[in-house]
Amino acid sequence: MISHRTPKALRLLLPALSRPLAALVRAAKGRGVRILMYHRIADLDWDRLSVDTQSFARQMDLLRAEGWRVVPLASALEESRADDPRPRVALTFDDGYRDFYASAWPVLRERGFPAAVFVLPGLIEGRIALERYRGRPGSHLPLDWAMLKELSRAGVAVGSHGLTHRELPGLPEREAWEEIEESRRVIAEKVGSRPSWFAYPRGRNTPAVREMVRAAGYRGGLTVAPGACRPSADPFALPRTEISRDDDLFAFRMKLSGAFDPWHYLWQKTPWYKSGGLR
Repeated sequence: MISHRTPKALRLLLPALSRPLAALVRAAKGRGVRILMYHRIADLDWDRLSVDTQSFARQMDLLRAEGWRVVPLASALEESRADDPRPRVALTFDDGYRDFYASAWPVLRERGFPAAVFVLPGLIEGRIALERYRGRPGSHLPLDWAMLKELSRAGVAVGSHGLTHRELPGLPEREAWEEIEESRRVIAEKVGSRPSWFAYPRGRNTPAVREMVRAAGYRGGLTVAPGACRPSADPFALPRTEISRDDDLFAFRMKLSGAFDPWHYLWQKTPWYKSGGLR
């Protein structure tokens, strides 16, 4: 299985061997829209969920140079049904740290690329801190509401990642509902627009959780399951492809092609992953 602990040579070899399979899947099912998932755009050499600004800019330039259309998340499902041979991608960013505003947004704005950022009111308001950054060096300031309002007015879709980043399956129904519905209410109040999309914390979801997200008024929910968004996709269980610090441009191309998908699928079936070991 491929994880951040896999040696780099093996990590790239296995997906390279899967490229013919990925091409067959695209031929049989259609290319769809590849939804990319980022977290931090920051130079944190100990954090695999961060991508430094220069690498991020090179990835965005590769999308443009190789003919990818960057589409808004809101149109990803519609785009997946379009009779358009051009490859398409949507860009999403989880958690809501300030480096999105300082580092990612200038790169996106310069290139005219739309994006969606998924935020945690509890993090923004200083009521929680994400475990992986406690006691670590570097700036871990979250976005503030004024920044999010500015981003929203500039066309960035602001979605919910829950109130406090708790995994929803297993929570009492009342607490899960609060994470889903109250986060939407707070974001709407502070930003001025009601979020349409929900990113499940750590991607964890169940049919019951997806139904709560639907009932709360969201248009859809995003997971961390591998694959492209295709016409048959459940709008409340959309797949995403994580981009991490481990990814050079060769790996980035392979992730765009779907070559990592089968290995990510198998990796997410392991007991270590299911226990939350990835985070």
